[in-house]
Amino acid sequence: MTASALAEQLIAPLEPQQRALLADDPRGALRSRFGLTLQEVSAPPTRGHGGACDGMSFLRDKRILFAATPGSNRENFTLLRELGHFLAEEDDRVWNWAADRRDPERAVEEVCDRVAAALLLPASKMAAVMRGERPSAAHILDLFNRSVASREVCAIAIAEQLGCLGFAAVVHLRQRQVTFAARRADTRPAPWRADPIPPGHALLRLRPNGRLRTRSWWPFGDGEQHEYWLDACADARYGFAILAEADLWGIENLHVTVPTERRRVSFSTFVRCRTCGREGESTSFPCSDCGQSPCRYCGKCDCELRRRAQARCSKCNLLVPLRTWKDGLCGTCRR
Repeated sequence: MTASALAEQLIAPLEPQQRALLADDPRGALRSRFGLTLQEVSAPPTRGHGGACDGMSFLRDKRILFAATPGSNRENFTLLRELGHFLAEEDDRVWNWAADRRDPERAVEEVCDRVAAALLLPASKMAAVMRGERPSAAHILDLFNRSVASREVCAIAIAEQLGCLGFAAVVHLRQRQVTFAARRADTRPAPWRADPIPPGHALLRLRPNGRLRTRSWWPFGDGEQHEYWLDACADARYGFAILAEADLWGIENLHVTVPTERRRVSFSTFVRCRTCGREGESTSFPCSDCGQSPCRYCGKCDCELRRRAQARCSKCNLLVPLRTWKDGLCGTCRR
């Protein structure tokens, strides 16, 4: 079972008229057909599970908080993604499947991503854009320009068309970072949201309204590079890229590279760092003191928080809780 298959099961009971209305007018459909209350907020709510949109749903109240994005299709993705949470809440298949994943909360988010993608980009629209061709970065941009789907939804839809392991990514050109990535199956390595483009990577050469095709790579958390083939294009602000394990676009006429066995990561875990606030996969074993794997970005575990909450007494030289430390002395030495 995959996230895409579960998403299709969640929306299978919806009638064609309901799907069409959700794609054309998500706000109206959620209010009239599902009885949901929509409330605009000034700042994007945060769910904390790696979600990639600007909304949060309170299912008991049938209420969705979202940050409106006038002139952008991102709002459609946000609202239909929250519909995914609404549909998944009562479906045991989603939660049973997610429970077996490495990060269950993120797995549910991926299902909801694909609910939004399936509703905004039905098969007929995908066929009109793909025209039987192999998926390319240009298809992501074409979908975005010809539909009401967001960049994220378009990346998800094209990633699902890959016939090999790989991922589709949206890149902010000026900030030089990945704003969203959709993996095909369990592709690794792949970027997380807000990951910077690695130094020396070919994507750094992508310019506004430009195109790029070349052999490339993406790093694991420890820096080791895994080879991919890269196809990328850009509009004025964003880049769209596909990194695939197979040369789908005939970049090289003669492939003389020796096939290598996919790297087996002996240990990896998802970490939300409480020191730097970032999140991602860590391949470092958990700290023997705090039990937390070091963050892939700052290298800190939860011991850093413990260290910040302590101070050393200048008299007895012991580390004591910061709340008992005053004027350089612990509570005992001040008596």
